[in-house]
Order: sequence, then structure tokens, then C-alpha cells
Amino acid sequence: MLQWPRSGEEATENMFQTTIARDFPSDPHCLAEARRLVDDQRAISEDVRDSVKLGLTEILANAIRHARFVGDDRISVVIRATETIVRVEVTDPGPCFDRGAVAARDLAEGGMGLRIVDEIADRWSVDPKAGCCCVWFELRCA
Repeated sequence: MLQWPRSGEEATENMFQTTIARDFPSDPHCLAEARRLVDDQRAISEDVRDSVKLGLTEILANAIRHARFVGDDRISVVIRATETIVRVEVTDPGPCFDRGAVAARDLAEGGMGLRIVDEIADRWSVDPKAGCCCVWFELRCA
């Protein structure tokens, strides 16, 4: 059985048994379809399934709201799972943001979605990827 990476280590792509990848338009109607991706994957443990769907919904909704879409730009969703870890990545064509600034922001300005992710995820962060922004989170399975 795979173990959770030690503190400071990243989960690597080759440790995941299942990978689901899908591109979505910048349309709020895609949120339900994205949640169905999670429901359809037996590799995602039941004990974290609702949290995975909640985190995915929050990050995808943020991408739809804040990314700077041009033409046919799409949002990439990648879900990776093992028996012990689920990792969700949402990549959009927008600029990245400072994770620390989100925590410091007044709730009146928004940012509740990422605060929810912060509460449910074991780890999460923001990474720039080739002119895009990738927000990811990981959950341990029981």
C-alpha cells in the first residue's frame, strides 16, 4: 500500500493508480458534470468522496469566475487517486495568485471557496504552469 508522502514531499504522478483528466468550458453548468466525474470513479474512497466533490466545485467555480478566458480557452481538471491519496488539480488560463493573500483577505471581499478548501484538504497550493494557474489539493483516505 502506498503511504502518504512525508512532510515537505510532493505526491508524484507515477504513484497514482487512477488518473481522470477532462477539459471544461468556462460555464457554471460544468460544475455538476465535474462532480459526476468523482462519483463515477470507484478508485476514490467513499470516506472522502463528498470532500473531493466540494473542493473540486469550489476551485472550478473560482476558475470560471476569475480566469481570463480568450476564445476557446478551457479549464483542465485532473483527478488522481490511490488507495490512500486523492489529488485534484484545476488549471485555468488566468494569472496565479498569492495563497497567503487569500488567507488574509476579508470575507466581505470573497475567498470563501478557498477557505473551504483549506479546511477540508490535507494539503493545497497554487502553482504557475506555462502561463496558466494550477490550484490543487490532496486528501488522505481512511
